Amino acid sequence: MMRPTLLLTSLYLTAFAIANDLVVLKNGDHFIGKISGLSEGLIEITSPHSENPLSLLSEHLHELSFEQSDAGDIPISHQVMTLRNGDSFPGEVTGLDEKTLKFDTWFAGELSIPRTQIESVYYEAAPQRLIYQGPKILTDWDQDDNWGMDGTAFQSNGRGSISRDLKLPEDFILQFRIEWKTSPNIRIHFCTEASVGANNKDGYYLSANSQGLQLQRVVTTEDEETARYLDLGRPNLRLDQLKERKATIEMRVSRSNRIIYLYLNGDFAGLYTDPGKAPAGSSVIFESQSSSRRQFKVSSIKLHEWDSKTRNLNREKHEKKSADTIATDEGDLYTGEIRQRILADERARYQVKIDLADQPVPIPEDRCSALYFKKVEIEQAPESTFEAALLNGGRLSLSDIELQEKDLTAQHPWLGELQLDRRILQELTRSQNATSK
Repeated sequence: MMRPTLLLTSLYLTAFAIANDLVVLKNGDHFIGKISGLSEGLIEITSPHSENPLSLLSEHLHELSFEQSDAGDIPISHQVMTLRNGDSFPGEVTGLDEKTLKFDTWFAGELSIPRTQIESVYYEAAPQRLIYQGPKILTDWDQDDNWGMDGTAFQSNGRGSISRDLKLPEDFILQFRIEWKTSPNIRIHFCTEASVGANNKDGYYLSANSQGLQLQRVVTTEDEETARYLDLGRPNLRLDQLKERKATIEMRVSRSNRIIYLYLNGDFAGLYTDPGKAPAGSSVIFESQSSSRRQFKVSSIKLHEWDSKTRNLNREKHEKKSADTIATDEGDLYTGEIRQRILADERARYQVKIDLADQPVPIPEDRCSALYFKKVEIEQAPESTFEAALLNGGRLSLSDIELQEKDLTAQHPWLGELQLDRRILQELTRSQNATSK
């Protein structure tokens, strides 16, 4: 009898041309088709090569990746909620009192969330159209012999480059995950016309090694034979101190404003300015600087269009954890107690009690950049079986999943039962600490 995993491998290439949902099993086997269901321990995959859906035990599942349909009919949310367990998702604040914040989402309806579970709300924080998500197959990218695939990750086998013209828009958000075996030593080139790292003569590159991160601008003028390298900045971060030997890097690039925002594992790592005209290239290159085999992996690549005129990145640190704080788009911080959200004259305002004023100060919501809520001791969220990566780059911890054609029903450790519109899902990955169910 043919094992299901062998059937997956044999159907991989022919199914790819018809559907683009991706199933990855723990043993590395993967299959592209249509994920039609996940429930009661079974994954159902619809394939043009089978009259009936193929059923696999979900205990063998490592990751599901969902093909992204046209997002033209999906509402754009301009706020992002972050919970204390690290989960984040888009929506809009619709109410706030001394105990609860109401957050309306297009994919799960209105949620009532205890303030104690909330880390922050960022305004104008959601990226726009998803342009690329992958990698899925190696041949979509230009590579030399020193790059291959390991499941859904690129893997280096020595010095060399892997590249693709991703048609980078003028302003964009590029996110990816890198993993290293012993020591990081990789360059990420972007906004270049080159296909090999060594040929980047007009663009940017981010160097990631054991000493940290360094952002460079590569410039070659008409009267020069060799490129010049302008140091744009060096975040005070040491990658070799990351115990898990992996990092998620996000770059928000506004060529129209000649600025680059850098994030490491979700934390702001710096704002950098190009002193000259921004490069016009549209390619991305991952270049291994190590001669060792299987030294690096690159995965979870996502490219979004970005309206850089919004206030996405005005993310001041929440210094006083024992109090609430509102940050405004002008850089002001109001620290004290955010008492409530009120509507007056069709304009929402937050009432904030601060030490220097006898009466609460009204802060217009349309001037807010971020809300931070004071940290209190709460019961630790139970571990979940899966992590769902969302369309906007957020995530949700989920268990007891029931996946149908249009919806997903699951249990969240704090929010309880959720019914999600399937279009919000990008990936569904088994949590590292999850036991088989």
